[in-house]
Amino acid sequence: MPEEKSEEKKEAKKGITVNINKVIKKRNGDPVRLPVEFREEFEFCEACAKKVNEVKGDEMTIRNIIVDALDLIPRETPQGEKKLSATEKLRRGKLAGKVYDSIEPVELSVDDLSLIKKLIGEMQTPLVISQVFPEIDPKTGEDD
Repeated sequence: MPEEKSEEKKEAKKGITVNINKVIKKRNGDPVRLPVEFREEFEFCEACAKKVNEVKGDEMTIRNIIVDALDLIPRETPQGEKKLSATEKLRRGKLAGKVYDSIEPVELSVDDLSLIKKLIGEMQTPLVISQVFPEIDPKTGEDD
């Protein structure tokens, strides 16, 4: 029995592999799309049948959500929290880079997942949270 508990602790510390390529979907099943970025070289052609508002951005993925959560800093620091130190900003920047650069599902430590979950919970909508949290924390909703 003691060996089983130590194995469970090792697994818990190891982290979770997150499918960062999973697409976030609207309630009707359509993919949520990222806003189209302005490109200076974009030229609207009159002969083109598409309207500007029909141009669609890339599908939103868990990768986008995680990277945005790590890269963005709230304008106001919540009461009782210190401003982020340079060390914490560096940690978040490196973690965002790791997720952004990954093509395959990425393994994240429990500490990293806890930070990511906290940040996403503060800045995302219920639609996004309901799809991301079960991927980054399979126990989401069990004790809620």
